[in-house]
Amino acid sequence: MATIQKRGFKSDLLEFRDKISNMQESAIPKEIIAEEDIVKAMILLNLISYRKIADVFLGCAAINLVNSYVKQDNPKLGYNFKRHLIELLKGVEDINQPKTIQIDYDNRNNQQILMIVIWNFQFSYKFIRHSEQIKKLQSPKVLEWDGLRKQPYAKTIFDFALSSPFITQETLGGNNLMQKLNDEVELYKSGKYKFQDDKLFKKGNFEVARDEEDKELKNYYRVKLCECKDRPVILTGRYKKTWDKHVTFITIRPYIEGVTRLTVCDHINLLRSDVEKCVDIHQLREGNRYYIIGYCSEYGNGRMGVRLATNENFTPLFLMNEFQKIPKDIISTCHRFSIEEYTSKRQKKMKL
Repeated sequence: MATIQKRGFKSDLLEFRDKISNMQESAIPKEIIAEEDIVKAMILLNLISYRKIADVFLGCAAINLVNSYVKQDNPKLGYNFKRHLIELLKGVEDINQPKTIQIDYDNRNNQQILMIVIWNFQFSYKFIRHSEQIKKLQSPKVLEWDGLRKQPYAKTIFDFALSSPFITQETLGGNNLMQKLNDEVELYKSGKYKFQDDKLFKKGNFEVARDEEDKELKNYYRVKLCECKDRPVILTGRYKKTWDKHVTFITIRPYIEGVTRLTVCDHINLLRSDVEKCVDIHQLREGNRYYIIGYCSEYGNGRMGVRLATNENFTPLFLMNEFQKIPKDIISTCHRFSIEEYTSKRQKKMKL
């Protein structure tokens, strides 16, 4: 009896690549990308959890779709969407399959091209900064362009990726991906999303994460933070007081760009010796809000502690108004928080 070999994402992808190649050889016209498709792709990039190779392909396909759209006549988006490459590359790093997912960077002719190759299916994005994150993932083998243009058929590629049975079916926040995506598209159709200043915003109708006054749920979030053991986290907090061995910050919230976040912890105590490595302790002023970058761990009775990430190649404690002075490589190093789990009821408008 013949053995029936199970199909996997690799075989599906190799077959699909032939389809795209045939479309190019047949001179199929460039696909027109509708506004709804772009909204779906942008929502997806905020929800996707990168756990599998197929998820990375889906993220690449979504960014490729938006990249193609902004080159159409009268697009409503600018190039701010490229920030989602940071989270995608974190996923590549965490999945850790360098023989399957290869990264390269080509700055010949000053085009700053990032290449991501999944088996033999290649995506490329121009004018991407050669970040420390990319350098760390870069393949020792120089990758050459495969001659297959992906942007003309971006809609077909995105639809293939999204319909794959091999993608993770949960969002980063643990909800059903397709259900959540479809719900958000319906909100877009009802006018709850808008384009403004070359960006996409969601207006109102937020499903807030939890009641931030519920102390027991704050304990839940402390446990969630303790799960972020492999990467440092970016938190915000207000300086309260300096003690002999510790420095206290209050109103602790996770950092998510453009999102009003829950207060997940009333206070944390940082080691004074670590704080003194970062700032002049006498310059701290009560009430000033700081970014705090550190590693979370549990130290008994369900309580969470934070240790400043003084071993990283950036300053792990600084005033919030100094954030633009800090290298973007901080975000590429740190844990990615879910907008589904940490959005506050005070959120009025969210940038995707």
